[in-house]
Amino acid sequence: YPFEYAGRNCSASRQYKRAEEILIDCLDGRKQLFGIEHANTLATMNDLAIVYQSLGKKEEARLLHTESLQINKALFGLESERTLTIMNNLATINQEMGNFEEAEILSRECVETAKRLFGANNKYVLIFSGNFAKILQDLNQYDEAESMFLDCLPRFREIFGNDHPNSLQLINNLSELYYSKNEDEKAEPLILECFETRNRVLGPYHPLTVKSLFNLTLLRNTHGKFNGQQLSECLTACQSAFGTENPDTLLVMMLYATHLQSLRQFTRQKPLLSNVFCCPTAF
Repeated sequence: YPFEYAGRNCSASRQYKRAEEILIDCLDGRKQLFGIEHANTLATMNDLAIVYQSLGKKEEARLLHTESLQINKALFGLESERTLTIMNNLATINQEMGNFEEAEILSRECVETAKRLFGANNKYVLIFSGNFAKILQDLNQYDEAESMFLDCLPRFREIFGNDHPNSLQLINNLSELYYSKNEDEKAEPLILECFETRNRVLGPYHPLTVKSLFNLTLLRNTHGKFNGQQLSECLTACQSAFGTENPDTLLVMMLYATHLQSLRQFTRQKPLLSNVFCCPTAF
């Protein structure tokens, strides 16, 4: 299956536009050759939906995941790993689109069914549960979300390891929940762990590392626990990873400018303020 392989290879290397073109051709060909209900056709449909999601084509991704879920339910039933994975994907795209109530319904059914079938320690159950906890967080259902995060975290550490992206994303989400609840004393050690691990594993200028540094800087700024060097380092990292017009970069730039003002270093402050207020995407 050279075309599907090429599409997946492009997707893996983040050449999403090329992957989209290849997978559309592959899907059309497989529909004609095998029919819509063939396993290979459904696999290509799922790959294309994920590429759409990566390209920000959320409505196209949602429609494709919805069609795929309906077909998989009819063919394999709900109690199938394949069906549950697609249901989780559909819940995630609804979450990204702000359809939180629909996402909650799908995700809750997905988690409950998967737990009953595979047990609480199954890796797919953990991933589904972590996604569900984030959806609950987005719905401001903090108590249930916190309970799920805390239930998942030790199993994530055990099954995936502390350095795994899934574990780090869960730690990040739990820290954000605590930050939203103004429980900064619980949030800070989690953000710090996430930043230090990503810095070691991914490097200092990887976007995920920089996002963790940004979160840590923002939290410490709330309590005045920062210095000019830390703000300068965070600003340099944000500019490198996100660009000069990114909202996170501009916020750190504003914080650094405010810090320089407190030191009466107006000459250094002025160009920062000019960059912030002249930027079309500023706040």
